[in-house]
Amino acid sequence: MIEVEVRSPLLPDIAAKLQPKLEKMHLREEKASQDVYYDTPDFALLQHRLSVFVRLREGRLLQFKFDEDSEQRIACIEREFLIQTDVLPEKAQTLFQTFLPTWQHAASWEQARTFNQLVELACIDKKRRVYVDGPLIISIDSIEGLGSFVEVERNCEEGTDTQEAEEHVHTFLREIGGISLKAGYFEMWLYRHNQAAYQLVPPRFRVEEALVSFP
Repeated sequence: MIEVEVRSPLLPDIAAKLQPKLEKMHLREEKASQDVYYDTPDFALLQHRLSVFVRLREGRLLQFKFDEDSEQRIACIEREFLIQTDVLPEKAQTLFQTFLPTWQHAASWEQARTFNQLVELACIDKKRRVYVDGPLIISIDSIEGLGSFVEVERNCEEGTDTQEAEEHVHTFLREIGGISLKAGYFEMWLYRHNQAAYQLVPPRFRVEEALVSFP
């Protein structure tokens, strides 16, 4: 799956323009989640040419996100694997080995973390309301320690042209006066809490000056 998404801080004037649109949409779900991001001590994933993010959601969903290519696009590829108590899926380990050639296979996630020296980089606590309007997914996020944001997303099949989806999400964001952010929640968290890792974030994902003072 390819995710095409843009996000903006949810400032009062943006929220005022967004609310009438949300009232016409279907509220799909409200949920809280915790994402823990991992990397090696030398930040091999963060520095990979495809800007690889590995996170564990709610302690059971292992997710990989990485660039579709090296161009400055807003599309990324996502892979997800369910982690059982004592089993780390073989496909997840194969994907790890793609990004970390020295990867050592292990029976469980905890063993894999130990064998491969994966360390926690960030912990994102999020409360989210998800609205749906056709192919468009609108998420209202409250991130502990970062603030409130709106995320506009469309999902596409891998191998398809994402240009239409990109135009769609950008058009919606312009209609509500949103400020398109390059940085995701992970990069924002690093900016505030882990400057050593943040200095390795690719320029296209850096925190904008307009966001530095955002509460």
